[in-house]
This record gives sequence, structure tokens and C-alpha cells, in this order.
Amino acid sequence: MNNQQSSIIPNTSHYWLKNTHVPICFVETDFEMPSQTREGLSLVDIEINQGVIRQILHSSVNQPLYTSGDIPTVNLKGGQVWPCFVDMHTHLDKGYTWVRCSCR
Repeated sequence: MNNQQSSIIPNTSHYWLKNTHVPICFVETDFEMPSQTREGLSLVDIEINQGVIRQILHSSVNQPLYTSGDIPTVNLKGGQVWPCFVDMHTHLDKGYTWVRCSCR
């Protein structure tokens, strides 16, 4: 049996995901985030604190260097981060418009 951890996320509430590609259509920023791939992905660093994304910084040689101090980091080496998929739907034909019959 393999004793390696299945998750690379640190066991802490505050950490950085560095060198990750994200679809720029999912990112709201106050600055222009350039697409670095033809698929519309951009290389960014993401700060997570208490399970919430606190900031997204574009990885660029033109940006001043910042340090994460003692905050753990995970180097995703260009891997992709996507929002979770939530299957929120309803069946209107069965719940609201289908005529109920008495089956007695």
C-alpha cells in the first residue's frame, strides 16, 4: 500500500498555490490579466486563507517580487486550477408543471 498523501494541499488554513494556470474568464481583477496561452489561460499565484481566495497575482517578470514569508507554498508547476462544478438544476416538468393525478 502506498503511504504517500493523496493531497498536496498543506494541512494549514493559510497557503499559496504558485505557478498555476487559470482560465482568465473566471478571474475578476482590477487590472488587465493577459492570456498567456491560446486556450485563454494565465499563469498566476493564488493566496488561500481560511478556505477563501484572498488574492490572485499574475506571475510576471515585470511585477515586483513578493515573498510569502512563513506561509506554506505549493508549486503547481503550471498545472491548472478550476472552480468546483456544482450541479444545480431542477426538473420543472416533474416538480411544478406536471399535473398530479390521484392514483387510488
